[in-house]
Amino acid sequence: MKKMLFIFASCLSFMSIYAEDVKIFLTNTYFDNPYYLYKELDKSDTAIRYKGTDKAKYYEGVEYPSFIETKDYIFRDNIFYYSKIEKNKLKLNDNGFLYFTCKGNIQYLIYGGNYYAVKYTNFLYNEDARINELGEIFHKVYNSKNYNTNTGDFKSTDKKLENDWNSYASGYLDYSLFIHNIIKSVKMNVPYLQETINGKTIIYDDDILKYRWFNVPHYGSIYANCTKPMVEGDSGNGVGVELNVDFYIPSDNIVILNGYADWNKQHLYKQNARMKKVKVEGEGFSLEYEFEDYVHFAQIDFPKKTNKVKITVLEVYHGSKWTDMAISGMWVNPDVTKTANSTIAKEYLEYAKQNCVDIEQ
Repeated sequence: MKKMLFIFASCLSFMSIYAEDVKIFLTNTYFDNPYYLYKELDKSDTAIRYKGTDKAKYYEGVEYPSFIETKDYIFRDNIFYYSKIEKNKLKLNDNGFLYFTCKGNIQYLIYGGNYYAVKYTNFLYNEDARINELGEIFHKVYNSKNYNTNTGDFKSTDKKLENDWNSYASGYLDYSLFIHNIIKSVKMNVPYLQETINGKTIIYDDDILKYRWFNVPHYGSIYANCTKPMVEGDSGNGVGVELNVDFYIPSDNIVILNGYADWNKQHLYKQNARMKKVKVEGEGFSLEYEFEDYVHFAQIDFPKKTNKVKITVLEVYHGSKWTDMAISGMWVNPDVTKTANSTIAKEYLEYAKQNCVDIEQ
C-alpha cells in the first residue's frame, strides 16, 4: 500500500512539473529581413522556425529564447547563462515601472502578453552597452522615408540619427530580423496631437505600430523603447475616443502598452492620461476591460477570432500634468503558432533551470 501511494505521489509530482505553464519569447512568429520592410505580411513565411526537440535547444537564427516565463519566474538569457527573476519580488517605482536589482544595477522590466523587454545591461561586454539604443535607432530609421531598403543607406536632417545608423546600427543590418505586427492599422475618431518644438512639428501618430521588436543574434530580442507614443489631440481627456483596429489575420486578442511608457522619461507615464476602462467590440461580441495602472503589456482576450475590433475609451486615469491620453504600443500575442506549453518550450525551461543564476532582488 505504501509503495502504491509512493508511485501515485511520484506520478502527481511528475504531472505537476509538466503541467507548469511555460511561455517563451522570441516565439515562432512572423519575422522578416529588413530588406523587406515595406512589403505586406506574408502569412506563409515564418523566418524563424523551431528545429525539433532533440535537445538541440535552438531554432533558426537564434540559439536560445531571450525569455522564458513560468507562473513564478522569468528566465532571461544572458548569453552564457540565464538570470532567474522571481516575479513576486519585482518592485514598482513611483512612476509605475517594474524593476529589479542585478549586480547592484537597477533593471527595468516590461512584460505581459508574451512580450518581455528589459533595459539592457550586458555585464560581460561593456563595449556593447549601446544595445539599449539599437531598437530605437532601428525604429526611427525604418519608419523614415529616407531609408533605402535595397542598399541600407540612410540620409536624414537628423544628423545624430544618421551618424548613429552609419557608425553603429547599420552593422547589424545583414543579420537582424524584425517582427511583423499582426495589426494592420489603427484609426482614431479624433486627430492626433501635434506639437511644435524648436520649430519642428511633431505628430504623435500611429508609427508606434511598426518596427518595435527585433532579433539580433548574440543579443536575442531587442525592444524599441517608445519615445513618441500615439496621443489623441482632442480637447478632452480621452473619454469617448474610438480606436478602430484591423488585423492582417483573424486574432483572438490584442496586446496594449498603455500610457506614455518611455523608460528614459518615466515621469511622463503618470503625467499624461492613460486608458482605464474600455469597451471592445468585435465581429459578434462585445466586452469591457479595465487596465491596471502600471507599465505592462496588457493582453485583452476575445471570445472568438475577429478581423477587426473597435475600442471605445469609457474611463481614463487622469494625468497629473496633462489631459492628453497616450498609448505606447499595440500588437497581438506573438505566439501565433501556439508554442506555449509545447514540448520544446518545456525543454528550454529545463535547460534554463540547469543553467541559471539567481539574481539579487
